[in-house]
Amino acid sequence: MLPHAAPVAAPRLGGNPAALFPALFLGVQCTSSFTRRLPRVRMSANDIDGAAQGSELPTAAQLCSAADEEVAGLTDLVWTAICGQAAAASSSPVLAPLFQTTISSQSTLPKALAGVLARKIASDGLTPCDPLADELTCIFGEPAVCKLITSDLVAVVEADPAAPELLTVLLHFKGFLALQAHRAAHQLWARENDAAARQLALLLQGRASELFGVDIHPGASIGGATFIDHASGIVIGEQDAMRPKPRAPCMRIAHSSLREPALRRALPP
Repeated sequence: MLPHAAPVAAPRLGGNPAALFPALFLGVQCTSSFTRRLPRVRMSANDIDGAAQGSELPTAAQLCSAADEEVAGLTDLVWTAICGQAAAASSSPVLAPLFQTTISSQSTLPKALAGVLARKIASDGLTPCDPLADELTCIFGEPAVCKLITSDLVAVVEADPAAPELLTVLLHFKGFLALQAHRAAHQLWARENDAAARQLALLLQGRASELFGVDIHPGASIGGATFIDHASGIVIGEQDAMRPKPRAPCMRIAHSSLREPALRRALPP
């Protein structure tokens, strides 16, 4: 049993091992108010062409609490930072075509994420990429879903020192990508009378399990600002609902492997 951490300015461990999943435990980052938040992610002058040096991105807490009409503007700030990070790394002849396809040619974060996921899921040679990307773009573009994916993205950079920037998480972090595949599957699964939507939800679940080692039933409910760390061998069932604790908008799910202690710190001390 791990003790609950009292709310303090510095992030501390809180919570118990997840009773339903012996290999999982949840860690949360505690804050006492919006004046004592998770650290802001700062953009350098190189991140955004024409942006003022030291401009601040929204925090995961701000994104989770944002009204629907505010989501697009906050997401645009995150997307602009990602575009700047891609531009700064595009001098490589190896990376330039990748960034052109995944970032520069896209207009929004939901569209870019849809493309990244669709290309990975369609790598089985059976699933058509473009129709899937269109479907995912529609789902991720909904304000409620857009809020979730953007808060997840920012939460990884805030909570994980191994995540150097937003671009890296978007393109390469399989825990983040697996969670976004689930976010889409969850929306499709909610269409109870639509057999095609439910089959597509199960396809997303199955391919995410194959690609990322994370098996989340489409019916499972997972709150925003969630970070799946070391995404291998994680299973979350249909009846499970996972939410951050009150006033702790960042939730980290970690899998303990044979190389790690059975219970490990979810957040840095």
